[in-house]
Amino acid sequence: MSERGEGTRRDDGHRLSGNPILGLQGEPFEGSSFVNHGFWEEETRGARQACENLVEKLLALAPGRSGTILDVACGAGATTGHLLRHYPAERVTAIDGSEKNLETARAGAPGVTFRRMETTALEFPEGTFDTVICVEAVTHLESRDRFLLEARRILKPGGRLLLADILCERWADSFNRAPRQGSQVRDPGEYEALLVRAGFERPEVVDATEESWVRSNRQMTRYLCDLYGRGRIDRAAYNRSMTRRLVGTLSTRYYVLASAAKPVRVEVRETAGAGEIAPPGSEWLGPAAAPPNGLKILLERARLAGAERDMRLRRMARLEEAWARLLRRDGDRRGALRHARRARLYLEASRPMGGGRS
Repeated sequence: MSERGEGTRRDDGHRLSGNPILGLQGEPFEGSSFVNHGFWEEETRGARQACENLVEKLLALAPGRSGTILDVACGAGATTGHLLRHYPAERVTAIDGSEKNLETARAGAPGVTFRRMETTALEFPEGTFDTVICVEAVTHLESRDRFLLEARRILKPGGRLLLADILCERWADSFNRAPRQGSQVRDPGEYEALLVRAGFERPEVVDATEESWVRSNRQMTRYLCDLYGRGRIDRAAYNRSMTRRLVGTLSTRYYVLASAAKPVRVEVRETAGAGEIAPPGSEWLGPAAAPPNGLKILLERARLAGAERDMRLRRMARLEEAWARLLRRDGDRRGALRHARRARLYLEASRPMGGGRS
């Protein structure tokens, strides 16, 4: 994951070595180089297994595991290393914008081709790879559109793009200083439309918010509480980490797993002298849709807004409950009661309303 420019703004090597929480160091991920939310099933034992589950879930969205594969924004190489369970090393290529990340990745995945490269300016010929995989890095790009067009270009006809992505509120993009250039996405349905506009076909977008985002944050909250309870971090570090977690909880709409195929017959149009792929036109959008039903649209938006509101309130309740348990262990009964009351209020607010007011 790159350090500047059009790539991602995150350096996993820095996070592993410089973050006092995620470092201790790489402890939540059992010393692996994984730094993502993973996919938590009921029997998942820890963060490392969850991250391995995530790679397997993405690969399962592709019809086969043959040919060549590119790991985009590979970070310290944990996903790349996992790919070697399914691909011979000579068929795996990985790129990242940080040389520090690449040094770590090379040591953990011998035989793989590693190159330093920006995520939205892929220096490969058209039709190079059978599969392109990218885990959570698209979230940090300034333009999803540009990356998707580049990924379509370097895929072979019929090749598959596999993504794990986090969909945030518009204000969160601004907060993170990564403004979206026309590619801010609200929900899985809009994500499918984005893939189609980029020239892909047969898009499949899976809502993994509960299995990835919610359960990962629940585990990390417990981990932070345990660190503080055992005196391994001080109150200031705990508060900073919990605040970041709270901002993430409020700003995240969905966590999605996505897959789409490059059409077997592709018309490539280039701008004169620029060497850029022109956005696909109406031929990629299929037949014109029927006129929208305004009432159905309003009802569907209201339903989605209510579900998202309830989900956020339940997340807030879990955070308040964790805080109450921590203060109770510290002997701060008044503070614990205050946070416990807040948790009850959030839970009550998240429940569907019954009849009218009495």
